[in-house]
Amino acid sequence: MNIIKLISIFVVFNSAWVQAEPKHFVFNLSGSFNGYGDVTGPLFTIMEFKKLHPHDNYTIITDERGEKIALETLNQGSTQSFKSEFGIDLVKKEHESQVKAADYSFELFYGGRKIKSLTEAPYIDAHTVNVISDTMHGHSLDEVRTGNSHIYFKPPGIGTERSGIVNNPDISLFKKYSGKDRRKITGDLFQGTILEKILNREQFPRAQVGFFYGAHNELHEPSLTGQTKKYVEALEAEQLKKDPNSQSPLLIFTPNTKEDLEKALRPSSIRVLTLDELKQAPQLENQPYIISLGNISNKQFTGLMAVSDLPVLVEGNTAVSTALRLNVPFMMYRSPWNDSQIKDLIGIESNYCRSNAFNDAYDLTCKTLPLFEQFIPRKKDNIFYQALAIRVPSLANKFSELVNAVEQMKEIQSQKMDPDQRGRQYSDLSQTIQAKTKDEILEYSVIYDAHQRNLIPETTLLSKRRDLERRGFDVVSIEKQFIPIRGGFSSEKQAIVEKTRPENQESLETKEVREKTADLKSRPKRELSDDHEVQDYLKKHKIYISLTTSPERISKLIHIINTLDLNNVEEVLINVPLKYGRNGSSYTIPPELEHHPKVRIIRPELDLGPITKLLPGIEYAKQKDPNSTVITIDDDTGYPNGFISELIYHSVHNEGSVVGGSGQDGKFWGFDNQLPAHAKKGSSACPADGDGVYHCDVVEGFGGIAYRPKYVNTDLMKRFSNREFSKDCFVSDDLVISYVLAHSGVDRIRVHNEYIGPSRQHQFSWGFGADALHKGAGLAGESASPSVEDVNTRKYQECLKKLKEALP
Repeated sequence: MNIIKLISIFVVFNSAWVQAEPKHFVFNLSGSFNGYGDVTGPLFTIMEFKKLHPHDNYTIITDERGEKIALETLNQGSTQSFKSEFGIDLVKKEHESQVKAADYSFELFYGGRKIKSLTEAPYIDAHTVNVISDTMHGHSLDEVRTGNSHIYFKPPGIGTERSGIVNNPDISLFKKYSGKDRRKITGDLFQGTILEKILNREQFPRAQVGFFYGAHNELHEPSLTGQTKKYVEALEAEQLKKDPNSQSPLLIFTPNTKEDLEKALRPSSIRVLTLDELKQAPQLENQPYIISLGNISNKQFTGLMAVSDLPVLVEGNTAVSTALRLNVPFMMYRSPWNDSQIKDLIGIESNYCRSNAFNDAYDLTCKTLPLFEQFIPRKKDNIFYQALAIRVPSLANKFSELVNAVEQMKEIQSQKMDPDQRGRQYSDLSQTIQAKTKDEILEYSVIYDAHQRNLIPETTLLSKRRDLERRGFDVVSIEKQFIPIRGGFSSEKQAIVEKTRPENQESLETKEVREKTADLKSRPKRELSDDHEVQDYLKKHKIYISLTTSPERISKLIHIINTLDLNNVEEVLINVPLKYGRNGSSYTIPPELEHHPKVRIIRPELDLGPITKLLPGIEYAKQKDPNSTVITIDDDTGYPNGFISELIYHSVHNEGSVVGGSGQDGKFWGFDNQLPAHAKKGSSACPADGDGVYHCDVVEGFGGIAYRPKYVNTDLMKRFSNREFSKDCFVSDDLVISYVLAHSGVDRIRVHNEYIGPSRQHQFSWGFGADALHKGAGLAGESASPSVEDVNTRKYQECLKKLKEALP
């Protein structure tokens, strides 16, 4: 045999032998306080994951409640039988000190369990890879933390922004059958009870059977009350519409307790019975009855969903996964955590669903409940969500690919090679991740993290950025999510930011400024010299840049100015008040600004808040020439070479409008058609992203905005951005500006193309601090929030109420 082949066989065999050394996977399922899905969901994921990695060692950390649910769900009488049957150790939380060190530690959160700490567990050491998947809330990315990396991936759930769902193994029992046979199997699970007779049509044969779970959430959050009541009322209305003379009672079963149900339904005439009380009932009226079952097994839970004659109402990831796998009609509760998942489902509804029912039943223009009564009568045949014709990936498969990616990443890091060679290997790994997971967050995160640690050259990062941008992804928005935001972990085991030594901060920032500035300056720009209309305007009128900053950031403004193409700019107006309004501190003007040939420092007496970036500059330019152009920018954002030329071009060609690089319609923040309608030209919606020219409700300042001073009502803007008028409006300058412009009949235009847009600009590292407005800083009594979208949604909706009261 060829010696090369012999060597190759030996290498492959030896590599496989080395990799075959068992790993220790530890999953923490302790700490749940309500519901079953927060235990059964992760449990099913673990069981499926183990099939993909059968030769490794497994430990599940539980508490008394979690252990009981795990044993009941998998029909085991003890932890010993569980270990014998599945090869997995169940260890109580109080005995976790006896667990050997984990190679991988998984914190899984699919429901009512909060992760309070990461590294205090005794089985976690310096070599443990920590996988944190606790974001069914959808407020942040999930994370993988090792000693040498910190990467991110999409959270569990359904939709393009999520990683997949749970495979409930009990579904297979019911999918084989339908109709009478399915009811018989489910009835056998309730042997000897009246429910068995009902399912077999031996008692109350005319009854329609339904199922729901999640009413307990209404007791913990006042804004969620009323959902169960409206669900039952909607079922009754549906029944009467189909057959006004129906003699079929509605028996809607639930594991929720009678006590919780009566509280959730109050006030209501809907009857709530226990199973024993139902047994005593001689006959039932033609009306809904809610039947409280108390605790039931996962198999019973699944069976009742499978046989339901009525659309089911569910809340958790495991239950939604089951509804999808069973292909049954369903609705979702709104709970304190799943608003994001509902929106993700609605986002794919238009492409994959058989009806528009989900859009009909969920009013996303406000932060309220599903308002069923608003859609009766309606055009649709059924207000309930029918089914999703979509292949949803398995979450266990995602975790398996995640482990494979981490192992490859560790292998690359262990080898000695030059940065270019390592960059190529990281690029190959990134491509493999893309092919196997379709997760652009993870795909980009491994490259971004390696670059942050100086493991790969800048060219590798830029190549991946351009690849993602060509595929339509907003890389800047992705990067903004790469922040370890779980407060409980900040003092324990953070990676990129926390592992950077203070003495290296300045050099890293200098490197970022140098490399990003060079990249931004190399971007293309539109040639304006051949546009006669633009040239005629520039001969008659001046272009100004206007911005503001804080005392802490003013020293960094020169970096922002250096990214700008100032050839057509008359002056850069830096508006800094005599005292900073947030804490009363003074400004020290750096010499490089004070002596810059195009910089003018404007010192308003009072700090107007975020809108200071605009108003002093507008007032200055309006005195000079009301038809000049003022372009506002942010103090933490580098703009591409073509940014200013593009705003000039579109501003000149869109008289009577303001033009910006970012903008959205109000529905992005939960309100729609709330701004003066006559001021938005064009009937098409303003999409959340994508290249093109769009007419939007709100233009966003971080993307840069070009104004004509003559169209800006500075008096109204000052009035509405005053903290005394509304603290929410004070920090909602984009909304205040856009609302006043709309009231004045000024259109708002967003331009995305190769020259301008969020994916073409760069937010520097100092823009991710706790003082960032987009994270909620500036709201009285509030610290920065981890959820950008939630902060803006809340403050915009509150501000909008005030604006409409003051200026209908």
